[in-house]
Amino acid sequence: MKNDYKVLIASIIFTFMFIACSGGLVVNDDLGSDSPFAYDLILVVLTYEATFAAFRANKMYAPADFPEFNFSRVENFFTMRPTGPYFRRLLFLHLAEPSKENVLLAIRLVEQRADVESANPNYYRFPGNI
Repeated sequence: MKNDYKVLIASIIFTFMFIACSGGLVVNDDLGSDSPFAYDLILVVLTYEATFAAFRANKMYAPADFPEFNFSRVENFFTMRPTGPYFRRLLFLHLAEPSKENVLLAIRLVEQRADVESANPNYYRFPGNI
């Protein structure tokens, strides 16, 4: 049963990353919008080069790797096999002090890094707005 949840989560992440990396979804286009999002984390996609270098080095990112902001923990995920052109690392960066303003500030700071392809809020999705 526990593995079923892991497969489901991996499938959701893969689907999101495939859409995002293929240019079919732009989520940080209007950070001032009223679309609801979580105030405790941001989603970060690393570039292909950074993803592959970290994969080869067996590197797992930690809060210390992101001195731009005060993050309490980092969750590391991969999107596809390392041979695919859409191979990316997805990071969930958890804020030490959750708030809407901190999410928006953290995104603006982290997305300036050369190894970051995109940084976005964790938007809540409802059946009517997908």
